[in-house]
Amino acid sequence: MTPSPATTLHLVSCVPRKRDQPVAAKDLYCSDWFRKARAYVEMNGGPWQILSAEHGLVDPDSVIGPYEKILTKMGVAERKAWAARVLEQLRPILAAVDRVVFLAGARYREFLHDVSAKPMRNTDPDRNICPYHAVVRISMISKKVAERGCVVLPGFAGTGYGLDRFR
Repeated sequence: MTPSPATTLHLVSCVPRKRDQPVAAKDLYCSDWFRKARAYVEMNGGPWQILSAEHGLVDPDSVIGPYEKILTKMGVAERKAWAARVLEQLRPILAAVDRVVFLAGARYREFLHDVSAKPMRNTDPDRNICPYHAVVRISMISKKVAERGCVVLPGFAGTGYGLDRFR
């Protein structure tokens, strides 16, 4: 009997750059980084969700409008409350997955460390990150997308999303 493949849930952070009208969440965020992260998770298949500073956890097909809230500009108490909301939204989803992979910065992950009791591989050994989830670097995303023949847009240096680490 062959074991079934692990189901991975990808959690992708929102970005400040958004379209100016309501659309599916996966189409709302229009930065280079978000397009690469989306291409990566869609290429890998499986479920994915967006970590929205305004809405918490968002299904990529849910229609939402633009907003101005930015998680990195929130205080600690507000980020803790946001994380508690996201954890509640995640509970029903976590039962169906074996692994959670974050494509998100430290502020999005900092209070989500107990997202799952399932062991996860840490793909960012340079940082002190909880071993219960994986963090994927944008350079690895670009490499994987390029290997599969998808278009990879050039990065923007100094964007704060790790795009300046590769060319």
